[in-house]
Amino acid sequence: MNALKYIIFNRFKILALLFLGIFGSIALLALRMELTQSFFLLFMTWNLFLAILPYLISLWLNNTNQPKLIMGLVFITWLLFLPNAPYIVTDIIHLRLTQPEMLWLDSILIISFALTGLFLYVLSLSEMEKVLKRHLSNGFSKLVLLCIPFLCGFGIFLGRTLRWNSWDILQQPNQLLKDVLRIIFFPSQNTDAYLFIIGFGILLLFMNLIFKKFIIRHLEEPLPGEARHTF
Repeated sequence: MNALKYIIFNRFKILALLFLGIFGSIALLALRMELTQSFFLLFMTWNLFLAILPYLISLWLNNTNQPKLIMGLVFITWLLFLPNAPYIVTDIIHLRLTQPEMLWLDSILIISFALTGLFLYVLSLSEMEKVLKRHLSNGFSKLVLLCIPFLCGFGIFLGRTLRWNSWDILQQPNQLLKDVLRIIFFPSQNTDAYLFIIGFGILLLFMNLIFKKFIIRHLEEPLPGEARHTF
C-alpha cells in the first residue's frame, strides 16, 4: 500500500493527465454511440486497454526488486505488449468506413485515442529506461532503447498488416515465427515491411523526444525526501 501511495503521489500530474486522456477518449466514444446508436469504433476501448498494460508492467518493474530471471521474463512480456500502445495510431485507417456526417467526430475521436496511446508508450518507455539503466551498462541500455522503437514498428506491422496479436506467440507460435523469419531473412521480398518498420521507428523516436521534452519533463517532479519503495 505504501508503494502504491508513493507511485501515485510521485507521478500525480502525469497520472492525472493520463486519466484525462483515457476518460476523454472514452467520453467521445460514448458521445458517438449516443449520436449514431452504433457500436462502430467500440473496439478502440480494447486497443486502449492493451495500450495500458505495458505501462502497468513497466511501472511495477521500476518499483520492485526481483531476481534477474524474473526481471528478464517480465521485460520480454512488456516488449511483446508495448507495440499495442502506438498501434492505435494505425486505427486512423477506419476513417475510410465512417459516415461522411460523422467524419469530423470520428477524426477527433481516433486522434484522441492515438495521442493517449502514444503518451502511454512514452510513459512506459520512460519507466523502462530507468530499469535498464539500473541493471545494464550505460552504452548497452542506450542501444536497447534505440532498438525498441523499431521493434515496436515490427510489432505494429505484424498486427496491422499480418493481423497477429501479442498472445499469438502462445497460441500459434510456429506460424508467427515463420512470418517473422521470412521478413528478417528475405528483406528484398519484404520491402514494404522494412519501410513500415523504419518509418514507424523514426516516428516513435521523434514522438518520444517531443513528449519527454515538452510534457513529461515538466510533470515528472519527484517528491523531496521520498525513499524508493518496492512491492
